[in-house]
Amino acid sequence: MANYQELKQAIADVIKTNGNQEITGAILQNVLKSIVSVIGENATFAGIAIPGTNPGTPDANVFYLTTTDGIYLNFGNIQVNPNELAIIYTDNNIWRVYRLNVLTNKSINVYPDWFDFQNSVVNAKNTLFFEKVGGLNIAGFDKSLRLGFFSFVKGHSAYGNRIGFAWEKDQVWKRGDLLTNVNFNAPFSYKIDGKQYYITIDVSQVPDSETIYISDAGTGEIKLKINDRYTNFSEYSDVSGLKTDVDALKTDVSGLKTDVDALKTDVSGLKTDVDALKTDVSGLKTDVYGNGGLNFLKNPDDNYSEAERKIISAIKNIGFYDVPEAIKNDDIFVRTFSAQTEATGSGFFGQLVYFANKRIYNETKNWDIASILIAPRVPCDYQEHEFDVTVSSGEMAGLRIRVLIDYSVFAGTEFSYGTRIDNKIVFNLLRTWNEPLNDRLHKIETDMNDRLHKIETDISELQKENTYIMPMQQKNVVFAGSSNVWGDGFLFYSYLKKPIDWLYKSSGKYTAYNDVETTNGEVQTNDVKFMDGKAIKISGVGAEIKFKHKGSELNICQVIERTSDYALIGLYDGDTKVAEFTNHNTTIGSDTEQFSGDGEKIKFNLKRCFTYSHVLKVNGVPKNIILNTQGYGVTFPVGADCLVIRSLDDNGNVIHTLYFKEAPTAGAVIDVSYNYGETICFVKSTVGETESGENESPYGDGTISYDPTNPANISSGLDFRLINEKSFYKFWFDSDVEREITLKIEGGNNPYFVFNFASSVFHNVMNAGIGGWTAANFNSGSYINRVYWNIADYFSPDVVTIGLTGNDDWANYPRKIKRVYNGITLDELKQFPMLEVGGIEYVAGSDTYNVTKNIGIIKEITTRSLKADEIIGSDVAEGDFVRIGTYTGDLRQVQTRRIETVDNVQGQITWAEPLHLNEFICIETIDDLVGQEISIRSIEQYMQQMELLISNIKKMVPKCKICLFNIYYVDMWTRDTAEYTYIQQWIAEKFDGTVYFVDAWKYARDYCENSLHSRDFDFVADGNDTITFAIDGVGHWEGIEVWVNNKNVYGKDCYPITGWYTTIEDKTGSELNWVGTNNYYPRIYKKRNFAIKWKQNIPLTGTAIKVKLATRQWSADYAHPRDGDYIDNSLGRALVYAISKI
Repeated sequence: MANYQELKQAIADVIKTNGNQEITGAILQNVLKSIVSVIGENATFAGIAIPGTNPGTPDANVFYLTTTDGIYLNFGNIQVNPNELAIIYTDNNIWRVYRLNVLTNKSINVYPDWFDFQNSVVNAKNTLFFEKVGGLNIAGFDKSLRLGFFSFVKGHSAYGNRIGFAWEKDQVWKRGDLLTNVNFNAPFSYKIDGKQYYITIDVSQVPDSETIYISDAGTGEIKLKINDRYTNFSEYSDVSGLKTDVDALKTDVSGLKTDVDALKTDVSGLKTDVDALKTDVSGLKTDVYGNGGLNFLKNPDDNYSEAERKIISAIKNIGFYDVPEAIKNDDIFVRTFSAQTEATGSGFFGQLVYFANKRIYNETKNWDIASILIAPRVPCDYQEHEFDVTVSSGEMAGLRIRVLIDYSVFAGTEFSYGTRIDNKIVFNLLRTWNEPLNDRLHKIETDMNDRLHKIETDISELQKENTYIMPMQQKNVVFAGSSNVWGDGFLFYSYLKKPIDWLYKSSGKYTAYNDVETTNGEVQTNDVKFMDGKAIKISGVGAEIKFKHKGSELNICQVIERTSDYALIGLYDGDTKVAEFTNHNTTIGSDTEQFSGDGEKIKFNLKRCFTYSHVLKVNGVPKNIILNTQGYGVTFPVGADCLVIRSLDDNGNVIHTLYFKEAPTAGAVIDVSYNYGETICFVKSTVGETESGENESPYGDGTISYDPTNPANISSGLDFRLINEKSFYKFWFDSDVEREITLKIEGGNNPYFVFNFASSVFHNVMNAGIGGWTAANFNSGSYINRVYWNIADYFSPDVVTIGLTGNDDWANYPRKIKRVYNGITLDELKQFPMLEVGGIEYVAGSDTYNVTKNIGIIKEITTRSLKADEIIGSDVAEGDFVRIGTYTGDLRQVQTRRIETVDNVQGQITWAEPLHLNEFICIETIDDLVGQEISIRSIEQYMQQMELLISNIKKMVPKCKICLFNIYYVDMWTRDTAEYTYIQQWIAEKFDGTVYFVDAWKYARDYCENSLHSRDFDFVADGNDTITFAIDGVGHWEGIEVWVNNKNVYGKDCYPITGWYTTIEDKTGSELNWVGTNNYYPRIYKKRNFAIKWKQNIPLTGTAIKVKLATRQWSADYAHPRDGDYIDNSLGRALVYAISKI
């Protein structure tokens, strides 16, 4: 992008035109990013336009800025509206306009994210409101209806505070109650579509006014609409349940007091200060453009020769750094410039380039002292080269010059520009390297984020020191489920971290390993067994750990190693010793065992788990034995004779087993000796460690693999995991005050102490997730150690979350309707998603296949009923579930409803809840669903097993609350579980209010849809209706944007076709014959690159298309969550909400 100085001045002019002399960093970034994203970086800024401007016929891409409304006749009759900032630009010689989300009538501002300005009609009074309003939260609302405002008044002398919302249902806008006397400083209750919600809206910056900000009376369409970017945290959903009672929370001003003086870290202490963050216009503009926007010529208007103009055009980028003070006003110029194929011999210099200092030459008459070698004397290849040179001696020492030269300018010539003191190309030493605008903006954004993060950290530290939330009551929590709960086979993985952090860190006082003062402290690491993955170890009599604590309850989590060493630890409150404890480990020992081979047996059970340091001999000959530390599935390492693996004995206890690569011969004497012992720490499991401390594999020898779709040997989960209460030393004080705690080693044998953390609270948490598990597995008595009653082996749960469906579906195959497709070729059959196939019949005469698909086709449809011929004569029944819509890669192509009535003669079904047309993609009216697919099934088996599981748990612990927690946001062509999210509510409805449902997959969906989209793919339209991604790893994706002519048309004009699906077996002809009964077609997984397909408005040939994909996905296989902060803050946050109801 060129003409930066003019562009900066133009933005300043826009500001002055509208009576505002300042522009915020956010606004400037908004404007500049919009310019870059719309017109690219290579367009030239041509000036500020008015309706009468005549741009002529530009021979390159240019753009204008304007805030003047009117018809721009010379720009293709483009209309600019009042009070908007617009970019008018050329796109393939066609004039186009891009309207920035910026108000210009009184001040420059950005609308709140949740305001749907593009589909709203905004007047001047509304603008005053949207300039100042902050966040909007509608607690617990599922965003299923589109919302808008019909009234807002604040501080009016006659009307006071008022607000009214409306919602669109069945394509009709309905207005709710007009609330009066509203207290906007607290959540207020509002009924939307018959349900009550708590709403918080930040209007603290909206001034009291006699102006009625919003008044939209009548029955027509609402003018001011809200998109779905508001928050819906369910903090007020259960007032009676959440009520902690004013008296209980009212910790007395002196007790809660965060004292102005304590928090008031003096402007200089907390100071990133308005001045540090608030980089005024000129400062921020310098950050944005840098001196890279300056002309690199000191005398740009000089009369240059043709040779000099060529050199200037060849210098594509240049920057000067660390210019010594003594030469800042000197003329650095091009002394010599060559572009020749030869570099030796008289008159041949290759690509040699020298710069020189005129003053130094005039004073010394010595070119060696005055010159700077830029490009060496080597043959010129007429390519682009970058040089980075720093002067090492003389007056210019330290000067760094970075220059990019495009020698292709001289291709076909033998160019030589010789040494002369009057050479005219003199450089502007203020010029720095011109980085791409996107890079500069990214650096600014990163810098601002770093500064904001530092402020947040400072504030957080102040809060830690000066604020105190009363410790929450002990909670007993169980997370039950299949592989998505199992995670990595320990306690806290992926989205389970967030709730455990919340339980221990959100109330009372939490002290981490790195919050303490120690003598000779050494950090110990175990990412899956220690809270926060680390602990700190002290050794020797007299060694201490000190920290501050508040609260009457002190829970110290320690790590007790596998050793006979121990310490006597004194606990001190200030200088007073109040208790002492030891860290003896009573689980350690050693043993020997002997077995006899029979020539066939390869597995021999030991007595226990937690064994290590094994020594193995067969017939007295030493063998190489290794404790298994592999992940999912096992192979024998090179040279290994035997692995020690995890397994179960006949009583369901986890033990170790010798697993030989080859069976010992008949009568062979097998001797094994070993040590044993458990490392007692935060996480209790039966997974031990090697002699060096590496964790063994959490997978064991069982009958059900962690992932039944991808089974392996030694791949089963064998038991549940939990917080180890034995790792805690607990002490109660008489008062709830802040105190300094000292833990001092006062004796023992080679004494040591390992501190993980301390807390004012203790909670029991169990991970009862087993990979491959189903509700039926939990209910069965066949899986000792892993059935429903085992969740209460250690404590009585207050809440159990259940995350099942992924494996249950494999046993819930039967469908109620079908349709036959005749004459399918083998190649076509290979492309069929097989999860919906109900049969394959080979027709030899035509070498084709008749394929039965478990679907029907919609003939007629309303939002509450449909007709399909396939329903006629079927056994579709009331209570079955219908999935409506043709899926190809986005779950918003389908919706599920429970059938209320059936007419098997007319082929009609009805349901109670209307379809949400706004939640479909590529659907504008209900009739767009005609011709699309439906699938109908009962899913009765799953529902019965879930209801039985809930009843079993309630039978044990009647007080227990149960949350059905569904995370699956799936690719339906590999896991056909779209209906399961919807049906959870029908299961919960069978029980009292202690069973509830949290639709967690929406958090994963919203993350993918609304997070950073940094994976960019550029295409040029060729007239076809499909573009395919020929890039590895792009098989299925969520969070898709498709930009055509500066509009994101995804979900309106186009949709995806996933490349992850199940296909046929590698067979042909009659070998492929198959009839579906109660099972899916054998699963053969296939990955191909996915595509974008146009439904309408196919781009014209030559049109640029940019596809942007979300940077991250919630899962790598659309079944098992990833691990990371972004999962903590989406699915993890949802799980916190789920357990906070207790």
